[in-house]
Amino acid sequence: MQFATGGERIAFVLGFAIVIVGLVVIIAGAAVAGLIVALIGGLVLIWAIGTVQRRAPAVRDEPPQKPPAR
Repeated sequence: MQFATGGERIAFVLGFAIVIVGLVVIIAGAAVAGLIVALIGGLVLIWAIGTVQRRAPAVRDEPPQKPPAR
């Protein structure tokens, strides 16, 4: 999340929190409601990560370097 804006960071944290709430609701016994809440939180997480990834600069791997000669 290095290249995320403030709003995207908030969306990421809220999505993660919604997933946790969904898991707590599942454990509490309301499986269908918990699954729905967790699914919504997961979609928010995917959206937040996807928007940041589309804007982040491409990072290329450096070619392997030969060890220094002795």
